[in-house]
Amino acid sequence: MRSLEDSFYKLLSTYKRVPDWAKSIIAVPFKIFPRTVYLGNQYKTYYDVIKKLEFAPKQTVEEYQWQKLKELLNHCYNTVPFYREKWNEYGININTIHDFSDFKKTIPLLTKKEIQNNPEAFISKAYSKKDILTANTGGSTGKPLKLFYLKGNSRAAEWAHMHMLWSRVGYNPKSRLARIRGDYIGKNRTHSYDPWRNMLILSSFNINNATAESYFALMEKYKIEFINAYPSSLYNLIQVSGLSHIN
Repeated sequence: MRSLEDSFYKLLSTYKRVPDWAKSIIAVPFKIFPRTVYLGNQYKTYYDVIKKLEFAPKQTVEEYQWQKLKELLNHCYNTVPFYREKWNEYGININTIHDFSDFKKTIPLLTKKEIQNNPEAFISKAYSKKDILTANTGGSTGKPLKLFYLKGNSRAAEWAHMHMLWSRVGYNPKSRLARIRGDYIGKNRTHSYDPWRNMLILSSFNINNATAESYFALMEKYKIEFINAYPSSLYNLIQVSGLSHIN
């Protein structure tokens, strides 16, 4: 099932930049839907599996991991051009990989540069272009990285894992979250509020004494309960503001 999240993904960057009053109107119909609607049925499937395995015996978890890893190895070799070519070049026979130890010794590490050199070579032939969403990282190390999502699957899996992990510290769908990452929210804007996800988006660029003061004031205004941030951004915020601002 294709999710609403995927359907509107190309408009996400525009949504982040519109005025907050406009977001409050746009978000109204979406807030009535459960997560399984806007993230797709696969979200619940992934979430249920994660919760089931969270406290399962170690052997059960490892058996599940190995099963999925074998499926992934076959998928990569049979349908992904880059892996088939590279593994053939290295003389790798995936049928000789029988456990995690074999995997570590046999499969070479993938580098960021290899992805940047030919990102399309990582698209599985099992899917057509209409099944794929294209995304780019912010390029924090200098050069952006082009990535691909499988519609109805990749983002559902990502959010299921994040929501499950966050739930361990009390997060729930109604929780208010501050996000300090590489989001572009418009020229000369330092913050934006997303009522759809109860999320205060704070720019991670140019954090200084003035913006730090305003960020903590905004977090109080919006009654923020949790912070999701790049460690470096959060460290900078704390450094320039002083620990006395945190309660």
